Amino acid sequence: MTQFIKYFILEFAIIFAVGSLGYWVLKVPFNLNQQLLSSGTAAAIIAYALVWSQNRK
Repeated sequence: MTQFIKYFILEFAIIFAVGSLGYWVLKVPFNLNQQLLSSGTAAAIIAYALVWSQNRK
């Protein structure tokens, strides 16, 4: 569980930063709710996949 949380936080921060940069580059109005939802969902999927793949070894 601790590995999942570590991966989740790392992936969430990366995806949130890149997504926020995308809003700025494209000059689109920033939507915090959409950014949090998409970053959280993607981070959870990636973190789960990383933990799952490590447990299979």
